[in-house]
Parts: sequence; C-alpha cells; structure tokens
Amino acid sequence: MDEHGLLSLLPPGTKTWEGPGCEITIDLMLTFTELAEEVVHCGMHLTGHGSDHRAIQTEFDLTTPEKTPDSRPLFKDAAWNAIRARVQDRLAPFTWGGGVQE
Repeated sequence: MDEHGLLSLLPPGTKTWEGPGCEITIDLMLTFTELAEEVVHCGMHLTGHGSDHRAIQTEFDLTTPEKTPDSRPLFKDAAWNAIRARVQDRLAPFTWGGGVQE
C-alpha cells in the first residue's frame, strides 16, 4: 500500500467478515493521501444486509469553494468608433491596390 501511496481508512482491528467462530478484517477501504484528509467518517454500516461481510460506510467532505465568475467584457459596449478610427490609422501606411477582387 505504501508503494502506491494508499492508506486504509478503517480503524485498526475493524472486523468486516464473520464466519463460524471467527471474525476477521477481509474487506478494505483504501484511498490516497489527499482524499484521506477529507474523510468525515469511515466504519461499519449499522444496518445488516444478510451477508457474512459487513458493509463499510465511508463519508467524505467534498465541498468545493464557491467561485465567483470573472467579469467579461461586453462587446456591445465597446467604443467601436474609436476602435474603427484606430484600425484605419494603423492600416493607413499600407498601400492597397485596387479593389477586393484583384
């Protein structure tokens, strides 16, 4: 587990399987370090489901920070006359021959 950066979330000694005369930990809940920091609860589920394996309940806090959208320019509010004049001034030194179809 260490080689792959995994951690067990179950408390040590948690028994997850019950057989005739014995209980052992056979089921695991593994996660990576970053997600382990977000664990709210990991343990046995209280409700039995008719299996010899006990259900594992794991809860993570996965809330994300609220992000406010960045403001964007509204092109309809641009100073188009000023933009047009500036483009014409910048293009004026270039000579254009004839019409569009040449």
